[in-house]
Amino acid sequence: MRSRLGRSMGRALIAHPKDVPEIVQELPYGTSYRPMDRSDIEAFLEQSERLVNLSEDLRRLAAPENFLRIMTITEVPSNYGRKDIAYVIKQHCNVVVEPRDIVFRFKRWGRQADTCYVRCPTAESVDHCVQQIQELAVPKRAAHGALFGALELPSYGPAEPLFLQAIRLIDTISAICQGYGSKMWVFSTGWQEVKVHRHHCTADKSSTFFMQPLGMG
Repeated sequence: MRSRLGRSMGRALIAHPKDVPEIVQELPYGTSYRPMDRSDIEAFLEQSERLVNLSEDLRRLAAPENFLRIMTITEVPSNYGRKDIAYVIKQHCNVVVEPRDIVFRFKRWGRQADTCYVRCPTAESVDHCVQQIQELAVPKRAAHGALFGALELPSYGPAEPLFLQAIRLIDTISAICQGYGSKMWVFSTGWQEVKVHRHHCTADKSSTFFMQPLGMG
């Protein structure tokens, strides 16, 4: 596996007719080894391709026209790929999503993270999918069904709860909510000095607040 700059990520797939765990004795200290079945191999190859194309995929999803069409799914099993997520959405939400519109995050050394971004066909389909997928039980290993148990998939759309850490912002936010006729609960606990930067989102006439705690760059 290599990055888009051609640098090795320290992960390799070796085809061998037998199980050879003793091979780690000939490799650098700390090297791990495990046998892989067909689904593991397919997942590794797909992840290698997606890692190379990650920057382009994120730029494509970040286009302004996609602002309200992105759904985030977390705690996704590491063996899940784009087609597996697309199947879950089609099966439980009756919404068709192209596999190329599903982008996973990556951790260090090219390992797939448990978060993926999904570009839905419309903003309305995002709300529908979030309602259906929220805490949805799925198999831990997509290729083996429920044989290895199940887990839940938390999901959320572009409009999320807002957490603030400046006491003076509470009155400001309350005034904004009342001005728009919005029913929003404000919960606060603890304070620390922060700088707050407001960014207006023209797509849905909302505002985003970025917090910068003092002492941090």
